Amino acid sequence: MPSIFQAGIFNIPGNTRLALTEGGQLKADGRQNNTNIFARAWDCLTRSSEKVEANKAVARQFVAEIREKYGDGVADMASRELKSHLDKGRPLTAHRVSCVLKNADDAANLTWLRDQNLTRVEIRDVRAQFSRDELTLLREGHVSIDVGRQYKEREIPIHPRTLVAYCRDENVVEGSKKELRGGAVSKPYEVQYRHGDQLDTMVFKEARLGEGHGAAATALGIDPHSCMAVRNIATKVVDEALGFNLVPDTRIGMLDGQLGMVMGFATGAPATKQRMVDVTDSSQGQMVLKEQHSLNPEELKDLLDMGGLRIEGDRVFKSESVQVQHDYRDPGLRRELVKLQLLDALTAQGDRHGGNFVIQRGEGGRFTGLSAIDNDQAFGSRIEDPRQLLGDSACRCVDLPPVVDEGIKAAFANLSDDQLRRDLTGLLPKDEIDAAVARLQVIKEYLAGGPPPMVLTGENPDWGSEAVGRALSDPATSYVGRELSRFEGLNTMSYEEAEA
Repeated sequence: MPSIFQAGIFNIPGNTRLALTEGGQLKADGRQNNTNIFARAWDCLTRSSEKVEANKAVARQFVAEIREKYGDGVADMASRELKSHLDKGRPLTAHRVSCVLKNADDAANLTWLRDQNLTRVEIRDVRAQFSRDELTLLREGHVSIDVGRQYKEREIPIHPRTLVAYCRDENVVEGSKKELRGGAVSKPYEVQYRHGDQLDTMVFKEARLGEGHGAAATALGIDPHSCMAVRNIATKVVDEALGFNLVPDTRIGMLDGQLGMVMGFATGAPATKQRMVDVTDSSQGQMVLKEQHSLNPEELKDLLDMGGLRIEGDRVFKSESVQVQHDYRDPGLRRELVKLQLLDALTAQGDRHGGNFVIQRGEGGRFTGLSAIDNDQAFGSRIEDPRQLLGDSACRCVDLPPVVDEGIKAAFANLSDDQLRRDLTGLLPKDEIDAAVARLQVIKEYLAGGPPPMVLTGENPDWGSEAVGRALSDPATSYVGRELSRFEGLNTMSYEEAEA
């Protein structure tokens, strides 16, 4: 059955008449004269029997689709609204279709709310709090109004990209929930969700207002009371628009009745890893053991956080940054890091460091992929040029990369301002979208104006060459160079050890 609901009804003038093609698809069929009553009367009197029957067919098709989507009750209501179209062959216009669909959504939403045992007063309050479109999305996504209230409380936009899908409590594999390290307020968990015939291993972190808002977010101009989790989804949207495939599956989900951010579990090893070193016998460790009983819990927490320390029983451990041994001469790794650098420039990522991207290897230790995680410190309204963040101590940023290839350059050339706006609308505030569009223009101009950057050509650009290695060696302009520079001041760890 052709879909009236996917025919772009809301994007054409309301006085456009509709007809069906031989293939059963909607098409424009002239304009309805809404202002001249005599012209409309004349049109009615002179309408041929063939046109009358064709108009009836359009109306019947519309009602049939409403019946299939909303059920008999809503379809019967629509039939009453369209009586003259069904009985007399009055032409159906885009405006009339729009009105009937809005009424259909209102009726279906009301039934949905009643089915959740809401009182008349509660239904009135819900309709005041949620828009028609929001209620429709929740209903069609089979998300309860109680969960919908969590969206409002946590300021997560109700949007097709944020609707809870299969990552729900009823799909959690029993015994799969495991607490992960990290999370000052809400803990991250590894958890498995059933997804059809497969099991997806994900990382869940409850979404809370203001959580994760730090110095980088302030520098970016992000509201300190906003929900940072949504920025992970916005980053995934931009990653998809560029076709970079750097960000794991990112969505909103549920765990233990709470709404949160869910991201595909990234296997492999980061560039930099934290490990705990036993410092009990050091002067610092002995001082902590001595002071812990004289400090209140908050003072003790501040002391431990300041030193990157943790007490386990009678032992004191200190967090130590270790550089994982990766081959930064690998052409695939170099290219993916440049892609990540440009994705971060477009999203104004203010906190990209060696611990929040993960590198995968396959047989023989060969590079196979890179995943960007923890993408919430991004966007904001202040940064219209990614280079504005250079030198800001609150952010971990580098300049635009000195090397790209034709494919990377084309990815930006093919991303229009309008597409970026459409993709981000409803996820981020307008001023933050405006800033992202401005950054897109800066990056496009940079890529078009080289050298720099050096543009590698051909079907198999030589990312492994010495010339590319020299160009990417500067830690101020390259993620590759920045990671290489860290080997000078940190201890190292093998990939296998870090992965384990």
